Amino acid sequence: MAQGKRIPEDIWDKLLKLLEENLGTITLACQAAGISRRSYYHKLLNDPDFADKTQLLFERIQVPLAEEMLRADVLERKAWAIRYTLDRASRKWHHRTSEEYVREFEERLLYVEEKLGRKIERIDCTLPVPNEEKQDQKKSQESAEEVLSDEPAF
Repeated sequence: MAQGKRIPEDIWDKLLKLLEENLGTITLACQAAGISRRSYYHKLLNDPDFADKTQLLFERIQVPLAEEMLRADVLERKAWAIRYTLDRASRKWHHRTSEEYVREFEERLLYVEEKLGRKIERIDCTLPVPNEEKQDQKKSQESAEEVLSDEPAF
């Protein structure tokens, strides 16, 4: 569009439809509508009604898309995705270790498999144990073995 000309409202309505079709990709929508990105951002900053419509559009399109991508990462057992999801799901998950997140996820996965009546493919997501924890675990195991060996046989 030529500089200084007012862009008709029907072009802005068309742009909103194009944004929806292009999953919120501003560059593609602006190109298809025949306006510059600069004009889009000017309108966004100076027209509260347009800004509200755009915000609602992004919430309707991109939030479900992001949630679906997060869900896929959780199903692939990516520890960061599990931790992120659980941190926001409930206060009881704050300050838990990665192992606790994975253990609880396994329990939930078993529940889902039971409801579905089929197994879900597993991906190994074991987390490395720091050296100090390995040593503590070894000492605990040795102590337990000593106690068991001292008990009289019945």
